[in-house]
Amino acid sequence: MFVKSKDSQVMQSTHPTSPQPFSEQPAIFRYLASLDAITVAITENKYPKAIENFNVFMAYLPTHVENEVLKKAFGCLFKLIPVIEAPQEIEESIRLLLNLAVDPCFAEDQQRLASELAKWHYKKGKQEKQEDRQFKYFMDAIHYVGKAQVISEVSEDLQRLASRLFKVALTSLTVFKQRLELAVGKNDSQQVIQLVTNLETRFESICCEGEKHALIKLFYKQVRTVVSHTLRRGLERIETSGLRTLHEKMRHYLESDSLPTNCFITTQYRERLKAYRKNFHTLYQTIDLQNFTIEEVRTLQRKVSEYLLTFLHTLVEDAIAILGDPPCSYDLRAMGSLAKEEVCPYSDLEWCILIEAIEHRPYFVKLARLLELQIIALGEDPAQGLPVFTCIGTKHRSGFHVDSGGNPAVVTDLIHTPDGLAQMQKMEEYFSNSHSNTLRKIISFHQNTSVLFDRYQTQMRSYLDEKLPQAKEIRRRSQALQLLTDRLKTYEEMWHDPFQGQVIDLKKHYSELLNHFLNDLSLYFGIEGSNTLDLIDNLVKKKYLTSESGFLLQEAVAAVYLKRVGLHFKHKEQKEEVSLEELGSERKIFEKVYWLVLRPLYRKLKHGISKLDSDFQYIDLFQGTYYDEELQPGEIENLKPWMTHFVHHLVSRQQTNALDPDQAWLWHEAYYQRLSHMTFAEPLRE
Repeated sequence: MFVKSKDSQVMQSTHPTSPQPFSEQPAIFRYLASLDAITVAITENKYPKAIENFNVFMAYLPTHVENEVLKKAFGCLFKLIPVIEAPQEIEESIRLLLNLAVDPCFAEDQQRLASELAKWHYKKGKQEKQEDRQFKYFMDAIHYVGKAQVISEVSEDLQRLASRLFKVALTSLTVFKQRLELAVGKNDSQQVIQLVTNLETRFESICCEGEKHALIKLFYKQVRTVVSHTLRRGLERIETSGLRTLHEKMRHYLESDSLPTNCFITTQYRERLKAYRKNFHTLYQTIDLQNFTIEEVRTLQRKVSEYLLTFLHTLVEDAIAILGDPPCSYDLRAMGSLAKEEVCPYSDLEWCILIEAIEHRPYFVKLARLLELQIIALGEDPAQGLPVFTCIGTKHRSGFHVDSGGNPAVVTDLIHTPDGLAQMQKMEEYFSNSHSNTLRKIISFHQNTSVLFDRYQTQMRSYLDEKLPQAKEIRRRSQALQLLTDRLKTYEEMWHDPFQGQVIDLKKHYSELLNHFLNDLSLYFGIEGSNTLDLIDNLVKKKYLTSESGFLLQEAVAAVYLKRVGLHFKHKEQKEEVSLEELGSERKIFEKVYWLVLRPLYRKLKHGISKLDSDFQYIDLFQGTYYDEELQPGEIENLKPWMTHFVHHLVSRQQTNALDPDQAWLWHEAYYQRLSHMTFAEPLRE
């Protein structure tokens, strides 16, 4: 029996009993014990019970809980994921855990979570026999592993996983297998042998020896499947089809170990994207944002578009090497901002495919799927079906990805013959974001002939110039009027109260109302040009705009473009919204664009949309800004910004000798006389 001394009693009474308040201590122990119990259930193969208990645990977990508990919850989740039947079983629990684990200390946990979910989808894909469902599992796996590479520093193991998933997914597209089966079915031994022996050289240009060996091994697994199926027709068919000669080579690959490598296909794609952005940023930094020339901006647009087209060309070269040569003539073409040479650093891709014969569409659908896989592997697809990994942001970041509306892998009508694609111009409902509109301006990034595009252009012009009896107009003008009517409505909604909100969307408030408006106008009058700056030049040459109006428009379009590029680089995603406070001194630029360009332009459209041929001739925005502005006593205070920008622009143009001195003096005198006769306009003198 031990007897406590006096000293020991004193020591016990002065030592703290717990490092944290007693009321909190049982809670953390309870949470940790619950997670331990779930782990035990998993080890005992009681999976339904473990899943149910984990969901209940997450449902009652408070919003503020110790990091130790969250770390253990992640550990429990990593054990749970391999045994679930479907992600939906724990989908909400994953979302809740990610929302609690926003601290950067959970970056590695979130990265591993994305990797584990990628492995689960990969495993399910391997088990799936139906081709489309299998491909969907593989695509989701690549979505997850792409996110894992964005969340935190990428290890070699993660790069290896990403590359392995990608190789399995691309070989699942089965073009090689189908061609081999066709050759075997015809007893074409020469074609059988050529298809398989070509595997040795097809991948030399796209990957290193280790990756090449892994790819060939995957294709030999398909050869083995074909051999197995062919044997059902008798051993003689193995002999006559040429499959017998493949045995030794097939055995060599299937029985050999993987070659060590630290060079991965998907890593190469990510490095090329980084190089594109680095070149873009270098060129962007050479431009003085406060004192740029239109030529500088146009050169930037042209060069960065060439960089992106080259990157896409490289991806397609790899895709064709993997799939095998296309069965007919083709032309892969980008739509949207790339077609207009107006890309921003994180712009997405919309594209289409011109093909010689519609019966070959299945091959090109698979080519489109493979290109989509390559781009998903970059990790910038917003992937709306995935949980939000909160270490990246509060929402899915939207970077370089294939836009769902302009994706031939999904919208297969975007894969067509020249006439088939041109037929889209005959659609009655002609919206700004419709394929009919975006397909009018397209640019090639991979082709084996230019003839298809020439045919497409000829046929498209033919359809656009057809007279419509019901509209008493040719189709291009009828469609342009629809677009301009919608554009005017949008303008009035967006600019009902100029600069009264706290945030502006540069794309919606400016780019779409300027660039798309000019695009609509070019459709009506049949003016050539894809890039908006080029289009303005052509409108000036054709006398639809005065040279001063052309300058104002080009200055506005270039300023908005440069700001959008800057926002993309700053936020490392497609970012269009900016607060007026954040604009700072740049606010004057965007106020000027509104008062001297957008406002007079849409006022002109409102009063002249029914008579474009007469009202839209030699448009003088500068004169229109002044004389078309309705000077009413109640509006004078609101018009002070207009007068400020009007005078500053007039003076700056005179200082650079851009205006004829005599003409400028006459303008000054006329403007002064008009205001002098309006006593209520006195505040504008300020």
